[in-house]
This record gives sequence, structure tokens and C-alpha cells, in this order.
Amino acid sequence: GYQGKSCIYCQATASILSSKLVNFETIKIKDLCDYANAYFNGNNNLKKEWRFLSKLLSQKNVPRKQCILLPFNALEKIVSKI
Repeated sequence: GYQGKSCIYCQATASILSSKLVNFETIKIKDLCDYANAYFNGNNNLKKEWRFLSKLLSQKNVPRKQCILLPFNALEKIVSKI
């Protein structure tokens, strides 16, 4: 679970990740986090396996990328300690 005060983009990202990544392998979660960061750094091709994130990983959301990437970065820190 998670709890916090954040914008709608951050909340939506955390909600989607918490519901979709149940039973994912640690390496797969790390790949997803790396991919999300790469997406906003110019690798704009959304992989088929990550299409459930298409509403968030979108060029129209570039101005809110820090809000969207915050849950990815937190998740990446968590799985790197496992």
C-alpha cells in the first residue's frame, strides 16, 4: 500500500503500478522503471507489454513527467534493495 498527498498524476501512477505489478518479478519491475524514465528522455516508443500505461506515458504529459516518474523512482529504489 501507499499513502501520501500528491497530484492526480502521481496518484494515478501509484494506483496503476500497485494494481498491475502484483506478482511481477523484481527484474521486470526494474525494467519497467528504467523504461518509464527512458520514455521521457526521448525513447518515445511505447512497448506493447507496457500499453496499460499509455494514458500516463504520453507526450502530452511531458510537463508532468516528474509527477508521473515519482512512483516509478520510489518503486525502483524499493526493488533495488531486495
